[in-house]
Amino acid sequence: MKYVIVIIAALVASTYAQAGDNSCYGRIVVDGSRAKIVAPAIKIGEHTQPAYVCGTFSVASSVGQRILKTCPHGSICTIDQDLPPGGVVSNKTSLEIRHPLSIERERE
Repeated sequence: MKYVIVIIAALVASTYAQAGDNSCYGRIVVDGSRAKIVAPAIKIGEHTQPAYVCGTFSVASSVGQRILKTCPHGSICTIDQDLPPGGVVSNKTSLEIRHPLSIERERE
């Protein structure tokens, strides 16, 4: 059973990120001077991965303005950014998006 849960977790992670990828997919939520990208909850069989914040940014920053120009509040977007040092996403020390490589709004 433990093995099955590990496989399901790996499949869920690969749904949003491929090897070498540090993308953040979700709904843009602006709250005052800060904004976040909320990845949706995913149901796989009997298990549900809850929604979570995969990135944050300052609304007033140049990066924030660039993101919000393409992806206004409430829209669903994918934002790709550089991998952290060593290339391991689990080594991220912050959810702050500082240098997005691409910003794409999903058609709803």
